Amino acid sequence: MVKAKFMGISTEYPIPSGESILGRKFKESAANIQIQELNMDGVSRYHCNIYNNDGIIEVKDAGSKNGTCINEIKIEPHRSYELANKDILTLGNCTLELKIKNQLFG
Repeated sequence: MVKAKFMGISTEYPIPSGESILGRKFKESAANIQIQELNMDGVSRYHCNIYNNDGIIEVKDAGSKNGTCINEIKIEPHRSYELANKDILTLGNCTLELKIKNQLFG
């Protein structure tokens, strides 16, 4: 079993299996992973899609206003990119680190 999460400055955001929407915490947000950090300027309510297929994590920017970066490299909207353990995902001014842990091997 593989567990994955994003680590913010103040919060951990577990990544469930399958497809998720990552976005700013908002009362009427469609995001099921809602970011609530001090530095969330530029995070859209529906910023990007996250796919978790047994620990293989992919991100696809949803055409957000401020874009998405992986390890400081801006990605193209509507195109999937695979993430690796300890990759840094930047949404606007918000930085999250990906943590992937295989429960069988620690």
